[in-house]
Amino acid sequence: MNDMTNPPVDFRGAMRGLASGVSLVTTRGVDGAPHGMAATAVNSLSAAPPQLLICVNKSASMHGPLLASGLFAVSFLAREQADLVGLFSSPDQRHLRFAGAGWGQLVTGAPVQMEAIAALDCKIAQVIDAATHSLIIGAVIATRAAAQGAEPLVYFQGGAGGFTPLA
Repeated sequence: MNDMTNPPVDFRGAMRGLASGVSLVTTRGVDGAPHGMAATAVNSLSAAPPQLLICVNKSASMHGPLLASGLFAVSFLAREQADLVGLFSSPDQRHLRFAGAGWGQLVTGAPVQMEAIAALDCKIAQVIDAATHSLIIGAVIATRAAAQGAEPLVYFQGGAGGFTPLA
C-alpha cells in the first residue's frame, strides 16, 4: 500500500496502468489556422444525444483556440498512425502536424484524419473548470467510421502499441 507521500507522482504512476486509446483532438481557430494535440483523455459521455468528453490542459497551446472556436474533432488513431503522436505531442513539431496526407473535414471545419479508425465532429456544448484542465463536452454532429479490421493505437505503461482481441 502506498501512503501517498508524493500524490502527483504516485497518481501518474498508477494511471500508467490504465490502457487508453490514442486520439488526435483538433480544432480550427477563428483565424482559420488548424490546431491539434494527441490525447488519451477522450470518453463517450452519452449516446442519446451523442456526446463526447475531452479533457484539455489549460496550458496546452490549443486550449485557447479550441474554446474560442467552439468546435473540435476527434480522430481515433490506428496502430499504423503512431508517428502522428510524436508530431502532435512535441511543440517543436507543431509546424508539421497538418503537413502530411490524409487530412480532411466533416461538418465543422475542424481537421479530421481521414485514415483514422473513426472520427467525431463536435460543437462545444459545455466547459467545466477542473483544476489544471477544462472538461469539454462536445455535441457530436457528424461521424465517420473507416473500414473494419484496423488495429487501434493504445497507450499503456508509457508506450504506444496495438491491441488484438482475445477471441
